[in-house]
Amino acid sequence: MTISWLLIQNFGIALLLGFVVGLEREFQHQKQKIADFAGVRTFTLIALFGWLVGYLTLQIDTTAILAFALAGMILFVIVSYIAIVWKQYKLGATSEFSAIIVFLLALLVALDHVLIAVISAVLMITVLAYKGHLHDFAKKLRLGEVHAAVKFAVISLVLLP
Repeated sequence: MTISWLLIQNFGIALLLGFVVGLEREFQHQKQKIADFAGVRTFTLIALFGWLVGYLTLQIDTTAILAFALAGMILFVIVSYIAIVWKQYKLGATSEFSAIIVFLLALLVALDHVLIAVISAVLMITVLAYKGHLHDFAKKLRLGEVHAAVKFAVISLVLLP
């Protein structure tokens, strides 16, 4: 079996996506001085897990591995979330949900859907990084503005096409 350059490149991209998301999560946790679900190392390992699952799915040519791994990942996140809520009485599942997304992004990279994974990761990191700005924006909105945006969306996305 030969290892191709594309395989190594995709492996690196998957790890990098997990690392960058983990870096953002850890930065937010340190800034807020809280202990939360995961940081750089855990998100990198989750990306590694996702990539390995995708690679094995391709090699063995079965989706059973993928199904069991995704179920295991979701179960791991649920148990971690319950433990954090139980211990810290803190609600909020952004990091946990981000972990599932990182797993799926790494899986996409392993299945050679790199562009979709990278674009999704950039959007995710943007939403995570601008938490404060997004909350401030939402607080300043008026009900009339929300109704106008919904009407615009309906006209643009439903009626015009």
